[in-house]
Amino acid sequence: GGARQSRVLFEAAGEAVLDRTVESAFDIAALQAQPGDVISYSLSAVDNREPVPQETRSEVGFIVVRPKFEPKDQEGNPGEQKKLDIGPLIAESKRLIRVTWDAVALPAAARPDAGAALHRDLLALRLEVHRVFVEIMQASNGQVAGSLPTYFAQAEQEIASAGGIVEAGRLAESQAPQERALAALIHIENELLEN
Repeated sequence: GGARQSRVLFEAAGEAVLDRTVESAFDIAALQAQPGDVISYSLSAVDNREPVPQETRSEVGFIVVRPKFEPKDQEGNPGEQKKLDIGPLIAESKRLIRVTWDAVALPAAARPDAGAALHRDLLALRLEVHRVFVEIMQASNGQVAGSLPTYFAQAEQEIASAGGIVEAGRLAESQAPQERALAALIHIENELLEN
């Protein structure tokens, strides 16, 4: 959900380049990333074709900044812990961010159909986030500690915001709230792992 940053890894200075391998690393400290933050990235390459350059982009990848956890004795039965697994919500959130990136790159005529499918999937994700929160509340008899309720509410709100933006046909603008929802889900997962 933060400001987009770009970095040029290679730029040909007039010479013909037929093949180039470029390596780079993320400086997480320089990005001031905190535990629970999610860094999404993609790589693109543009050639010098005239009159219109060709561009290709990689799939979107994610780096999740995790806190260091001290190992704790596992209490409770594995069945209860499995109920608290929100990995599928995180996976779906990442998938929808990738779908959004792909939809933005589509020709304008294909975007409405992609937007309708994305809107439907965002609504489904919002409902699933709510269902999991209700399930956690029921399993804990309404005694949910920490910031979990706040993070669930934030995830739900950001997904709803993204859905409204997509419904209005502004797919690219929906990326920031989707990324903030993903960050909230990562915070939830971190809290569940801590406890």
